[in-house]
Amino acid sequence: MKKIIFLVLIISTLFAYSKDDGRRIYNSYGFFTGLNYNMYSSDFSTLPGIPCCSPQFDNANGVGLSIGVLADFQTNNILEYSGFDFRLSFDMLDAEYNINEIAGNTIKDDLIDVNNPSQTPVDDVNINHNLLIGLSIISLEPTFRYSPIYDLNLHLGFKFGIPVASSYSQSSTIESPDYVRFKEGGFKRNIANGTEIPEINGFQSSLVLGAGYEFPLSKKLYIVPEIRYFLALNDVNIDTWKANHLRMGVAFKYYPIEIAEKPIIRDTIYTRDTTVVYDAEIDEPITNLVDIDISDTRDETEDRVFITKNIIEKYETFLPEKITIAANIKGQIEEVEQIVIEEFEMEEGFPLLPYVFFEEGKGQLKDSRQQLRSAMETDDRVWNYDDLIRNFNEDSLTWNTLGIHSNLLNVVGSRMTKYPNTEITITGTNNNNGIEKNNITLSEERANSVKEYLVNQWGIASSRISTKSRNLPLVPGNPETVDGSQENQRAEITSDSYELLKPVFLKDIVKVSNPPTINIRPEVSSSNSKSEINYNLQIKQGNNILRTVSNTQIGNNGYTWNILEEPQPLFEEPIEITLNAKDQYGNNASDTKTTQVQQLTIKKKRYELKDDNRIEKFALIVFDFDKATLSDRHKKVLDDIKSRIDENSQITIEGYTDRIGSADYNKQLARKRAEEVKKYLNASESKVTLKAIGQDVLLYNNDLPQGRNYSRTVLVKIITPIK
Repeated sequence: MKKIIFLVLIISTLFAYSKDDGRRIYNSYGFFTGLNYNMYSSDFSTLPGIPCCSPQFDNANGVGLSIGVLADFQTNNILEYSGFDFRLSFDMLDAEYNINEIAGNTIKDDLIDVNNPSQTPVDDVNINHNLLIGLSIISLEPTFRYSPIYDLNLHLGFKFGIPVASSYSQSSTIESPDYVRFKEGGFKRNIANGTEIPEINGFQSSLVLGAGYEFPLSKKLYIVPEIRYFLALNDVNIDTWKANHLRMGVAFKYYPIEIAEKPIIRDTIYTRDTTVVYDAEIDEPITNLVDIDISDTRDETEDRVFITKNIIEKYETFLPEKITIAANIKGQIEEVEQIVIEEFEMEEGFPLLPYVFFEEGKGQLKDSRQQLRSAMETDDRVWNYDDLIRNFNEDSLTWNTLGIHSNLLNVVGSRMTKYPNTEITITGTNNNNGIEKNNITLSEERANSVKEYLVNQWGIASSRISTKSRNLPLVPGNPETVDGSQENQRAEITSDSYELLKPVFLKDIVKVSNPPTINIRPEVSSSNSKSEINYNLQIKQGNNILRTVSNTQIGNNGYTWNILEEPQPLFEEPIEITLNAKDQYGNNASDTKTTQVQQLTIKKKRYELKDDNRIEKFALIVFDFDKATLSDRHKKVLDDIKSRIDENSQITIEGYTDRIGSADYNKQLARKRAEEVKKYLNASESKVTLKAIGQDVLLYNNDLPQGRNYSRTVLVKIITPIK
């Protein structure tokens, strides 16, 4: 049932696809090729005159090629969609017989056992009789064609052929057992070959049945898959020997169809597109043709051709425009109702790193980063030591750790002058690598250059300064790294006097703004896309203009006002922020935002009996490389810090390192340093916040040896409310 349904579906599809395109009134021509499946039927044991011991040659199979030309003549006057198909072909009808025989009584006497020649007859011997036939013919195939479906061809007719080549090859072979031979000797006998089949008929004929289906490759050329069966009507050479074959292949057919020219119908379509542009610079409307595009489109049906010319015209019309512009202030300013500027007392302690670092291979102070003072000033006046001392004020140093370190020798000189009974020791060192390897002379030069500066520029008695020299410092940086080697190129200052090398303490009153910055984002627009709008922001308090910023100074994210940058708000008057915009046509727009200001000065806060905070920040401890141990000098500094801690103080302790080493290791080292400080301060656990920063934040420039040394620190911040 399933096979019947499948066959019905195929036939239905062919009917749906097939249609009358008019080609069946034309004769067609072409060529074809295919593969033959050859099926010989026979009943003989030997070819005429050729000895053979085969019991019977019955059936043989083989394959061969066919190729030829064709001509198809229409006979619609006899039967619609019919014709005569004539073909001239070359066919290869080769085949092979293989007959297996178990030796019977008739040939047992012809076999011998080579292991026992006297034993005869031999049983159970398998003999193969092989006959290979080669046959090629040139034939004419006249058939009658009928097309029950327009593209389906059915053929019935005859085939007449003349053999042009034939051959045969014959042998009988013992397949098993391997110890048996023919009496003539060997495994084979009856071996015969010939270039012509004996007594072959010179004329071959067959009945032809076939079918094919035409598929178009173009309007005139078609490809035809087809199948034909050839039933032999006469014998090859013996009454019982017939050569049937089945051909499967493909034909190509050409129909010389006359294609009539279709009438052409022409049309023209205009499309006009007008763009309206408003222009503030004109008084009357203006219309211009700005572009024209001409193209043809072609549509074809079975009986006519339509050609359409498409003309697309684009116009631009300019109309006078009344321009309006808008200006709006956006950003954080919309949310800020009041700016609070508050003063705090601030004290910060800066450690004094007692090392003077030198460039590699050099030992003079000009080859260090120290800020050097000369006794001779630029006004050609010679300063005495009292003048020089008065001219240097430790309290006037900038709030910058590395800047303070650049004045190390001036701080030491000033303090030695203030404390005349103090003494110092200067130890010169080298990195003990390369040109500094065992260079004690260079170490001495470094120590002496520091001593000479204090003696000559600060008037310190030579007897108060002793010098030493060595290769690596007592606590060296890692000499295997470039950073460590740089840190070992130094002169160290040591003293029993805490006052000489104690930290530098600076005091100030600092202002804090809440919020610290305000983002102002101007937004300007115009009804005219050609408008060029210039605008500016003005920030003022009363009659005091704090900022004026033009549009060229404002980025894509607006303008950020840093409130405490000079000039800053000084009064408790509202801040007025105005955006002014103007285009090239003279049109104007503006917008204004205001916010209140509260000034919380130290004086005002105390007068109003409000709480205030004293902020003290200390980075007073510089640890040795890769160490977290507190020295006696460190403990003296921490004793001073402990004295500043009140009951209501809040303390933050942050541990830092330089960049040398891995981040994880430095994080652990920073925590150890912070914990050592916390343990020594012995403050209540609830008051202390401990943070291990490590190298996540480098406090100072780590490309400098002094920057790396200062980074090995703990930052202590004390915030104490005061009345």
